[in-house]
Amino acid sequence: MKTILIILGISLILLVLSSILGWVSISCKSFEGLSVLYGAMTAATVAISLALYNHIDTIIKDIPEKLKDKNESFYVKSIDSLTLLKKEALSNTFLAVVNICLYFSVRSLDVFSCNTESLLSYINLLVSIFTFLAFVYMIFDLIKAFQVSAEYRSIIKKG
Repeated sequence: MKTILIILGISLILLVLSSILGWVSISCKSFEGLSVLYGAMTAATVAISLALYNHIDTIIKDIPEKLKDKNESFYVKSIDSLTLLKKEALSNTFLAVVNICLYFSVRSLDVFSCNTESLLSYINLLVSIFTFLAFVYMIFDLIKAFQVSAEYRSIIKKG
C-alpha cells in the first residue's frame, strides 16, 4: 500500500510539472501510442510472476526434511519467507491485471479525452502516468524477488 501511495505521489508531481509547462494535452496524447507497450508489460509481468511462483515452489520442495529435525526454527523461517515471496508474486500478477484494466477503461471512455484542457484530461494523464510507473515498479520488484529467491536457494543448499 505504501508503494502505491509513493507511485501515486510521483504521478501527481509529474502531472503538476506537465501542467505548469502546459504539456498536459501533449503528454496525454503521447501515452495513447503506448497502448501496445501496456499490453506487453502486462504479459511480461504476469509471465515473470508465474515463473517466479514456480521457481519459489521448487525451492520450497528442495528444502530437505532433515533440516526440520536439525534446526526447526531455520526451517520454519525459510518456509515462511518463501511463502511470503510466493504471495508477492501472485499479488503482482493481480496488480498487473487491475493496472491494465484501469488504463484501458479510462482510455476507452470519451469523457476522458486528451483533446481538452479540462479536469478529465488531467485524470487521463494521471492514470496513464500511474499505471506506467506501477508497471515499471512491478518489473523491478520481480527482478529483485528472483535475486532474493536465488540467495535463499544458495543458503538452503549450504544447509
